[in-house]
Amino acid sequence: MSMTTGTGQEGTSSAGTQTSLVHLGRQDFMSVVFRLVGMELYKLSRRMMSKVLGIISVLTVVLVFLLLALLSAVESTHSTSVLLLLPLSLYVAIQIAFTLGRILIVILVGVITGAEYSAGTIRLMFTRGPSRTQFLLSKIGAAVSCIVIGVLGITLISIVLGQVLNLLTGVVPLSESAFKSFVGNSLNAAWLGHALLYMLITMLGLFVYAIMALFLATLARSTAAGIAGVLVWALVIEPVLGVVCNGIASITNGATADLLRAIPDYFIGNNISALQQNQEVALFPGSIVQLAAQANPRPLSDIHALLVLAGYLILFIGLAWWVNERRDVTN
Repeated sequence: MSMTTGTGQEGTSSAGTQTSLVHLGRQDFMSVVFRLVGMELYKLSRRMMSKVLGIISVLTVVLVFLLLALLSAVESTHSTSVLLLLPLSLYVAIQIAFTLGRILIVILVGVITGAEYSAGTIRLMFTRGPSRTQFLLSKIGAAVSCIVIGVLGITLISIVLGQVLNLLTGVVPLSESAFKSFVGNSLNAAWLGHALLYMLITMLGLFVYAIMALFLATLARSTAAGIAGVLVWALVIEPVLGVVCNGIASITNGATADLLRAIPDYFIGNNISALQQNQEVALFPGSIVQLAAQANPRPLSDIHALLVLAGYLILFIGLAWWVNERRDVTN
């Protein structure tokens, strides 16, 4: 936004009063949304919480790879040192990004959504001109931006740090012939495509949890509800309910058993794991990761998993939009 003030004919009315010309930029729907996304990102950059979460992410990556390097140097074996180099360093990076990122993004989204209600600033926001839908989309856009930056940052730091620590430990995890075979047969356009899909799947999984946090924080007008609700569902309810369903199905038969076995196939975590596992088979040939994926395959196709996750996104975004549009915030 720029402001210009004139004192001549263009800036002075007939009564001699001074006027200002305020340029607000394009006012179409998406231009306003993008500016609001920038506003949300700016607010996040000014929060101490964002800096703390970023430091936690970097320190976690550093500590994990330092531990792997220490074990590799002490054991002087290839079993640990292979995790420092591609392709398995990508697996370690994604596991860190998803496991830690699931907690951090829920905290981040819960705070930027619930804090508006707790502080009462939501009333001021809704009087500034943009629609409620645009404000909601701006928070979704901010969440997407943080997820992309976080996953790419953790992956890049992990790969570079693993290479450096491998040189310092002096343990060569692959023979020259094996390394040439990996570069020639695996590290090609197809492998890079699977690696890109692997990261996109991780981002999609984090996005589903972020949208769930946004919905719960909007519904309850509370930061705590957005954070605790998602973490309890992801870390407690889904695992426990899955074990209970499979346990009851094992002692029953017929349609009831089939129904109970099918219920975990529609959990968020199981569908994200299925998508990741399907890529791991192609990304890590001959490794323990591939063997584990083949030994315990998830009976879920990519299409099934994508449709289930899309259903969750439509449900959470739709409900968050409905509550946001209908709610009276005057009190």
